[in-house]
Amino acid sequence: MTPVAEIPTLSAGMLEFAIRRADKLLPSQSSLGPPTVTSTSFGGDTPLVCVMTDQISAKAIRIGVAVFVLSAVVLILLRSKDCFAVDGGFRCLDVYRRQNLFFHGNHHLLYPVNVLVWTRLLSALGFQPGGPLEFFSTVEVMNCLAGAGCLAILSWLTFLITFSARLAFGTAAGFGLTGAFIAHATNANEPMLAIFWSFLGIVFAVVSVKRKSVWPILLSGFLFSLAMATYRSAVLFAPAALVLIIQDRLVESGRKYVDRDLLGRIGSFTAVWFIGCVSIYAWAYSHMGDRQLAEMVRHFFVQEGARAYLGFGIGRLLNVPLGLVRNVFPIVPDFSGIRNLLADQKVSAVLLFSLAAVVTVIIVLCCRQVLKNWDQLHLNQRIGFLASSVGLVFTMIPVLIWNPYYDKLWIQPFCCLSLITAIALTIMARQGGYVLVLSKAVPPLVLIGVLLNLGRVIPSHTREPYEFKEAERMAALVGKQDFVVGGWDTVSTMYGALLAIDGNFLSLPSEAMLSGSNLWRPLRESISRTTAAGGKVYFLGLLDMPEPVWDSFLGTRCGVSYSEIDDYRAVAHLRARFRSRSGDVLLWQLGSDRER
Repeated sequence: MTPVAEIPTLSAGMLEFAIRRADKLLPSQSSLGPPTVTSTSFGGDTPLVCVMTDQISAKAIRIGVAVFVLSAVVLILLRSKDCFAVDGGFRCLDVYRRQNLFFHGNHHLLYPVNVLVWTRLLSALGFQPGGPLEFFSTVEVMNCLAGAGCLAILSWLTFLITFSARLAFGTAAGFGLTGAFIAHATNANEPMLAIFWSFLGIVFAVVSVKRKSVWPILLSGFLFSLAMATYRSAVLFAPAALVLIIQDRLVESGRKYVDRDLLGRIGSFTAVWFIGCVSIYAWAYSHMGDRQLAEMVRHFFVQEGARAYLGFGIGRLLNVPLGLVRNVFPIVPDFSGIRNLLADQKVSAVLLFSLAAVVTVIIVLCCRQVLKNWDQLHLNQRIGFLASSVGLVFTMIPVLIWNPYYDKLWIQPFCCLSLITAIALTIMARQGGYVLVLSKAVPPLVLIGVLLNLGRVIPSHTREPYEFKEAERMAALVGKQDFVVGGWDTVSTMYGALLAIDGNFLSLPSEAMLSGSNLWRPLRESISRTTAAGGKVYFLGLLDMPEPVWDSFLGTRCGVSYSEIDDYRAVAHLRARFRSRSGDVLLWQLGSDRER
């Protein structure tokens, strides 16, 4: 095959003419494929050009803007009134209560800062929340706009890769309606803004190639440091950005693979990311009381919850397909483990396993079609597949080592899978037989399936947020000198986030995740101080917990023995009952002053 560079008669005008003729003469590349000129006409089969004209870029931007406006309106209209619809939505209420600058742990260090800045900005513009529910709703708008930004960027990327407006809108809709994405984009918890920063980092990585400038690379690196500080695992999209930054070396032949220019790009991205991380974390840690460098470094490597969740094994690997389908479709919402599912819901188990198998086969088939037809792909599709595959590998790491069912961790992998599927569809639409049938049948079936997630989102939008009133009832019983030990029920969580006095409330499961059995000594000291000062000690929803329920998390994962609080059970009496979505939560008071 004669190299393209050795064809002296191929002028720019001839190449332009060939592109226009290819658009008209190649019917196989219709609505699902871009007009691409390959070297087949000149004795080879490798694409000559990566189509990225100003006209195409402008259309991609128009599609992105349309998707942003439409999705922002839909997400804002659907925002939840349920602080517990997803894990962590209630945490913004801590900002409402404290109204000052503070930070969370490493998992989502900047979340309270983001909430504080956003609500202060809206207050300056005249939008002042009147109460905790209005504050919660205001924070949700921040996530709705971040989610809309993610969908706009995904549609923009999809069009640049496939040149199909239909696929761009369809991919954004399918991704946006997955259970994991829409639940978090309509609530007030931590990851959405971090994921938006990571998506924006991808945008600047793409822009850096077209602009041939270093400033988009620098911005991309900084955005990933911001993403990491906002939600730690969001930084795992950064390798995909690096693939885009060095994409010309991955597809062009005849060039030195590693040279000064390549190292300069990688070095610029990495240096700005590192400087951004050091600046952000040093600022946060110094505010939290860490003044020495050694303390900050030690703090940086602390991973909250590792005692309870971190690990890897065959069991977790086998749970990945189940976690995938449960976070895409609204199937088996009350899932509490495979053993319980097989024991109590055999029909649901068969449905879950069957759907997981089908989805896994479809993903494998899509990847196989892309690799099998690699030589027929234009450069945009090759780069898109490489970047998406690298992004998928890295963003799946926390799914594998933390929790295969944790919805927050699936959002970025779903984006990568959406792009891979879109690329595969452009190829499958040109095939025959069962492959063509699948390319026509799978997209509408997936869209119908994810639309069913609205059956969970809409009730969450319309439900009565009674947890606020129950927390207020709880606060009315607790004095300033009293001490409360709570669990993870909605009453404990709402009271602790919104109404508890600093230092007078302890979430036993949260402390157990961090300290394990070491929590007992400081807990007993706090109880002794409270009683010595004349205060009362309450246990909320813990002393009556059945031992099997206790052991399922606190015992097996945290190493906290059920028998450790037998002495408190012996002297506790019932003080009040509170309404919770999992049943009544009982408030127990220590001491002999019984109230019946």
